Amino acid sequence: MSEYRKFHENKLKIISLVFIIIFLASIVMLIKWQIFDNQQFIAIANERYKDIRIPSVRGNILAKDGSTLAYSEPRFDVFVWLPELELAEKDQKQTRGEFLVAVSSVLNVSAEQLEVTLISGPLWVNIAEKISLDERNQLLDLKSPSSENYFQGMQFQYVNKRVYPEIEMASQVLGFVGKNTLGEELGIGGIEQYYDGSLRPQEGFESSEIDSFGNLITLSGESAIEPKPGVTIYSTFDKTLQLKLEAKLKQGLLSYKATSLTGIIMDPKTGAILAMANYPNFDPNKYNKVENVDALGNKAISTPYEIGSVAKIFTLSAALDLKKVGPTTLILPNGHNGCEVILPDPPKDLYNIGFRHIALTMTYQEFYDYLQKFGLSSITGVDLAGESIGIVKNSKDWNYADQTVYSYGHGYEITPMQTITGIAAVANDGKRLQPYAVSKVVDAAGNIKEFNPKIVTQVIDPITSKTVSDMLHEVFLNQLIERKYHDLKKYYIALKSGTALIPER
Repeated sequence: MSEYRKFHENKLKIISLVFIIIFLASIVMLIKWQIFDNQQFIAIANERYKDIRIPSVRGNILAKDGSTLAYSEPRFDVFVWLPELELAEKDQKQTRGEFLVAVSSVLNVSAEQLEVTLISGPLWVNIAEKISLDERNQLLDLKSPSSENYFQGMQFQYVNKRVYPEIEMASQVLGFVGKNTLGEELGIGGIEQYYDGSLRPQEGFESSEIDSFGNLITLSGESAIEPKPGVTIYSTFDKTLQLKLEAKLKQGLLSYKATSLTGIIMDPKTGAILAMANYPNFDPNKYNKVENVDALGNKAISTPYEIGSVAKIFTLSAALDLKKVGPTTLILPNGHNGCEVILPDPPKDLYNIGFRHIALTMTYQEFYDYLQKFGLSSITGVDLAGESIGIVKNSKDWNYADQTVYSYGHGYEITPMQTITGIAAVANDGKRLQPYAVSKVVDAAGNIKEFNPKIVTQVIDPITSKTVSDMLHEVFLNQLIERKYHDLKKYYIALKSGTALIPER
């Protein structure tokens, strides 16, 4: 009985030993496969499965007439994964010489130069940058002459090349496409940044399984994601007006030796921006080579300044709308004696400048409320990135000096966009509209989203609007001294000049 038990115990020990050996052998093989043969199995897997990223392009930006202001072209960076290349050579699917000759002919480099690049690189070797879609397809179609297998070892990274065919035109309004810290493309400034999420494309993806002969297994069960280009944006910009405005700004900068100039042309009846320019400007195709980084910003919406006497339009409109004064009101019936001291409570026989006297007919709160309705203390909401709110003190913090300087456009700062939006309300029966730079957006499926004029508020009564407009038209007519401008009398044009400084902060 003891011998029988001993026999079984020995048998169990042998079986246990066999299992231990198998277990240890399995551990050794797993270590070998996962560590030492890792790259080989990756290459084999890459041979069996074919993942294709289907590129798509960023959406276009068009002018009002449908001509192109910005578009994208698909480009690719080409890399060689050396372990996969070497494995394909080891399995006699291709030779290094065949690979060098075929690939170099597409990339338009010598085979010797390509060989030096491969030798000098790490496991991932960048052999070409920003090749075209046609060149990429040519590389994918290359086969080894000896084995008729497609060449292995190449990988492609999609990159987007943004093109601005009009070069510097409307550069600050359009913005440009740059990269973040992760190397991802994103819109910077203007329409590119504001509509970045809509302009970005959705890359397609297709994964398929192939047999040992490289044939597609059609019933592999793999799914695909269709690529979708970014939306097409139709801007409100009139290229003819834009070019004329930019030419005038350039001429003015040279004539008056100014540091910078800004101009905006807007339809007061709709809020559509027909032209917007800053000078100096830049070429968004070469944004990374711009020496004067100040030129990258859109001063029309981002840089507040004292607008000076232009603001008298707001002061007069407010007082007329409140019926504090009328068209026949004499502001200084006794005249005035030049510069006078501004006092918190001036004596009746001592009058200060005319618009200060108009402002005195209103309380601080009444005056401030109208400045608010004209949009001086809030952003306009224009669909361009980088808009500033400006600086206008709350009426609770005003004193008599604030009321005085505010009456003729000093003491506060607003942007050119806020200025034109407020003044446009006078030309639009007193209605202030939200300005906009994009009229419609069309997606890849043809769905259209249109942007219609939006009334923000009724600033002044239509009668007040007509009265102020007529006054400004008279100012225009009185300025037509030169005979060559007399033909302009047939147009109803309003005019108001202004002179001010940018306050030091």
